[in-house]
Amino acid sequence: MINRLRIFIPSIALAALTVTGCFVTSGQVLVKFDLPNPVHAASTTPIVGLYIDLNTISEYNDHKDKIKNLTDIALLGTIHNIGLTPIDCEVWMVDGVSLTLTPSQVQNQGTRVWGPLHLEAGSTHKITWDESSKLFSDGKAPLLAQVKGDGQFSLYLLAPVGAYDFDLTNGGLALVIGAGI
Repeated sequence: MINRLRIFIPSIALAALTVTGCFVTSGQVLVKFDLPNPVHAASTTPIVGLYIDLNTISEYNDHKDKIKNLTDIALLGTIHNIGLTPIDCEVWMVDGVSLTLTPSQVQNQGTRVWGPLHLEAGSTHKITWDESSKLFSDGKAPLLAQVKGDGQFSLYLLAPVGAYDFDLTNGGLALVIGAGI
């Protein structure tokens, strides 16, 4: 009797799915991209972009033709404000290969995708996933366009107002991609 139930119940479930056409057709894929360590940003020097090529990551390549959305995204690592004044850290995205740009060029050519994250002078802050994810609120749509496009873009770290000097250590970009199967 128990053996019959073991076969009967899954058979009924499969039949119900077949009749309704309701099958699981999507999944989530975690794509991680490690950043150089450390990344230094200072208002006294031009900013070197961080070139992101998602095509170098197998999880992205395996699913890039089925991407539906960005379920979640986070910039992780530890930021240390080396400067003598409080700052508001931001991440800007520019399409294509990274170049050395001034902060005003980044702002004119790019889109702010993360931040601001406020740091007092001399302070260090480890960025948590939940905190970082919220700081991408305005940046999800432009990043999704890049992820669904060629998967190649550049990120720039800056603090757009006043003098700044900070490091990001052990940094990484994590994307949770919703993909159809």
